[in-house]
Amino acid sequence: MTKNRQTVLSGLQVTLRDRLAAFQGTADMEASGPVLAGRIGEISQALSRIHEGDYGCCVDCGRDIPLARLEAMPQAVRCISCQERHEQAGLPSRRAPPWQGASGPVTAGQRPHRGRA
Repeated sequence: MTKNRQTVLSGLQVTLRDRLAAFQGTADMEASGPVLAGRIGEISQALSRIHEGDYGCCVDCGRDIPLARLEAMPQAVRCISCQERHEQAGLPSRRAPPWQGASGPVTAGQRPHRGRA
């Protein structure tokens, strides 16, 4: 990982923590309901990926998500081309990484490979 990318990713961690604190401090949580809960979940997952070392890696192809995308949407789990394919397939635009399936977490050895192109 280049120093510039590492610096940007570190800054995004602060951004994610700030957003999480802001959303959790929302007074009208009940009115926002599922939308707010979804945002909190996305941000929490992004912070978990940072902790696990998977942040910034597309969950579908394993390549680095471009910094511009992460700066615009720090909770992104896919690169733009994989996200477009995902949406064209009629799947929800956001989901947990494939190793966090309905049957529970899968071992780290079953995660997609972080390939470089």
